[in-house]
Amino acid sequence: MKLLQGACAACVMLAFLPRANAGAGSEDRLALTASGTTLTNTNGGWGAAALWLHNFNANTIFGLGGEHQTIGDARWNFGRLTLNHGFGEAAHRTSLYLEASEGTGHDLVHHYDYEIFTAGLYQNFTRQLTLQLEDKQIDVDTAKGNLPKLAVGYLWTPALQTTLGYTHSVSGTLGTRLALARIDTFTKAMNLFAGFATGQAAPIAINLPPSERPSVITHEYYIGGGHDFPRADTKVILDYVRLTGSDHWTLTFNATLHKRTGAAK
Repeated sequence: MKLLQGACAACVMLAFLPRANAGAGSEDRLALTASGTTLTNTNGGWGAAALWLHNFNANTIFGLGGEHQTIGDARWNFGRLTLNHGFGEAAHRTSLYLEASEGTGHDLVHHYDYEIFTAGLYQNFTRQLTLQLEDKQIDVDTAKGNLPKLAVGYLWTPALQTTLGYTHSVSGTLGTRLALARIDTFTKAMNLFAGFATGQAAPIAINLPPSERPSVITHEYYIGGGHDFPRADTKVILDYVRLTGSDHWTLTFNATLHKRTGAAK
């Protein structure tokens, strides 16, 4: 999904997963995602993704999966590999994550390669204050470059968290600079969140197919909620992006299924 939303962005999702209990066994999870999209002057599109997640222990998570996306006449497919490792006590915990997405895409006139590599960390300075540093390398058709990101999250109460961030491309053809904000609320029944991003972005940076046109002014707004069941976690997100001369709507549903596979060693 988009830069701060994180519905399918495995590295972000993994970094926020709660630390398992020291005595917990390994666990397999299967994250399934489906989405529908509309885009001005096209017949819209859809997406589907599957990601297998495995906890080797309380600190290390590995993921492997694939994704298919369509918008208008564009189609692209890629495989995804993720790795998350956390260490330290909760108040000063460090979570490192890596993600590699590689595949191909095509439209009516040409085929192209799809490669995006991401590395980052979440650093807790206290139980409330978290810093995210991320670097994303993008090489998709003519969209190439380096997109670093900085974000700060603060947990005001056990039920309320806010996040502010900024991302700015520093090389290549991305021409992206976006300010980001998000709010999360946590209740016994469900988790709710909303956010926005505003600035200028290359199409690939906001999950649209690459194009010859330069980066566009974009304003993104999204809202969503999730509910955890004993063996499954669910999430629904409605996302709206106002681009220069067009509107982009996406409705996404995600379900993560749990299966315990063994006891801790």
